Amino acid sequence: MAGNPEVQEHYPVLVDCCLSLGSYPLRNRATVAGNICNASPCADTSAALLALDARVAAVGPQGRREIEIADFFVGPGQTSLHDGELVVGVLLPRNTQGGRGHYGRIARRRSVDISTVAVLVTRIQGLEPEHRVSLLSVAPTPLRVPGAETLLDREGPDGAAKAAELCMAACSPIDDVRGSAEYRRAMVGVLTERGARAVAGAGR
Repeated sequence: MAGNPEVQEHYPVLVDCCLSLGSYPLRNRATVAGNICNASPCADTSAALLALDARVAAVGPQGRREIEIADFFVGPGQTSLHDGELVVGVLLPRNTQGGRGHYGRIARRRSVDISTVAVLVTRIQGLEPEHRVSLLSVAPTPLRVPGAETLLDREGPDGAAKAAELCMAACSPIDDVRGSAEYRRAMVGVLTERGARAVAGAGR
C-alpha cells in the first residue's frame, strides 16, 4: 500500500501512517483491512482512514454493504461487522485526495512497536471541515475531535494551543505498561499542537 504510486500521489497521509506500522517484512504481508479488523485503538492506518472519510466494504450472508469508518470501531477488539461478514475493501472518496498531514507518534521503541499515543493532523482544502484531527491509543477506539477541527479551520495555527486543549479533554486514556493516562493525555496536547503548526507551515 505505502509503495503504490497512486496512493502516494493522492493519499499521502495514508502512506505516512502505513510506514509507521510494524516492520518492512510485516508491511509486505499485512493489509489495511487486517489492521482495522483487529480493531486496536492504536491501529496506525485507522488515523488516516478517519481523516479521509473512508468506508469499509463488507460481504456476508445478507449481501454487500458499506460502513462508514467512524462507525466501524465499537470498542477494543470490536467492530460493527455482523456474524459471517468479511471485509473485501476499503474505499477512499475522491474529494479527500491531496490532503497533507503530520503524523506524530510516540512509542517505547523507535520501530516495530505499537504507539503509546499518536495524533494525525490533516488538512484537505475545500472540505468541511478542512482540518481533521485523529487520536490513537487514548480512547477505546480511534477517534476524531470535531471541536478541534472546527477551531483550526477558524483560527489556523493561532488556534493550535486551544485545539490541543480540546483534544486532551476529548480523550480518555488508561494506565498500562506503555504509559500512564496522565502522560498520554499530556502527549496528546503536545502532538496536536505540533501537528497543527506543521500542517499550517506546509500549506504556505
